[in-house]
Amino acid sequence: LREQPYETFFRNVIALPVPLRAGDRHEYALRLRLPPGQPMASHYVHVPFRRSDAFELRVRFDPDHPPAALWSVTGVPTTTIYERRPPSDTLVPDRFGEVRVTYRSLRIGFGYGLCWLDE
Repeated sequence: LREQPYETFFRNVIALPVPLRAGDRHEYALRLRLPPGQPMASHYVHVPFRRSDAFELRVRFDPDHPPAALWSVTGVPTTTIYERRPPSDTLVPDRFGEVRVTYRSLRIGFGYGLCWLDE
C-alpha cells in the first residue's frame, strides 16, 4: 500500500507474507522509477517511524549529467535535509552514475539518505 499524504511525503505499508515472531527477520526492496519528464526533489531520505535496523539506498543519475554536489545525511533532523549547502565530504557517482549508501541502527524520526545540487 502506498500513500502520499503530502506533496513530498510518501508512506509505504508493507504486507508481510506471514506474521513475524520475536527474533524473526524480513527484508524487502522497493524500486522507484520516475516517469520521463517528471521532476524529482533533490534528495531522497528515509525517516523511519518504526524500528528499522538497516537501510540501503541506491540512486542512479544520468552519467552524462551528474549532480554538481552529492552528499549523505545520517541521523539528521528533517529540517537539515532542506539546507542546500553540502558538507566538506561529498560523494561521487560511479561511471554508470550510481551511488550507494548503507545505514544501520537507524533512529526513529531522523533522516538517512542522499541530497544533491543539480548543475
